[in-house]
Order: sequence, then C-alpha cells, then structure tokens
Amino acid sequence: MLTKIQKNIGISELRKHLPKYLKDAKKEPLVVSLDRGKNIRVVLDVNLYNSLLEFHEDYQDAKELEKLKKNDNGKRFDWADVKNKYLCK
Repeated sequence: MLTKIQKNIGISELRKHLPKYLKDAKKEPLVVSLDRGKNIRVVLDVNLYNSLLEFHEDYQDAKELEKLKKNDNGKRFDWADVKNKYLCK
C-alpha cells in the first residue's frame, strides 16, 4: 500500500548518489526538489507507475459505468441486429 512520501531530497543530493536513489525508488517513490524546494518531481519504479495508471483507468471505467447505469433507459439491442447493421458481411 502506498503512503504519502516523507523523503524529499535536492537535485544536488540526487546527482551525488544517483544509483542509490534509483535503487531505493524501486521500493518507495522519491521526491526531488529542483529549485530550492520548488518544482518538485517524483521518481518511482516503472512497475509502480504502471500499477497506478491501471488503477486510475479502472477508477475511470467504474465512474463511467455508474454514469451509464444512472442514465439507463432500459432500451436494449439484439446482437444479431447490431452485427448485421454495423459489421461487414
């Protein structure tokens, strides 16, 4: 489970110990301050990034499904009719 990021390092510190911080980012995201505490960036593992992206996509899909259910008018279409009308024969 993710928690808020506690560690914040400066760009100079990141440059000095880049391999160490990149290795650490596999376990926990890292916040980097680029300009005296401003313009913060996050360094994280690609697998974590992909997991977050999938989670976001699932969340958006769930929101869309809720919206569709709310606006459901009960009208349904027969698959054979849809296939005949829109798919190439």
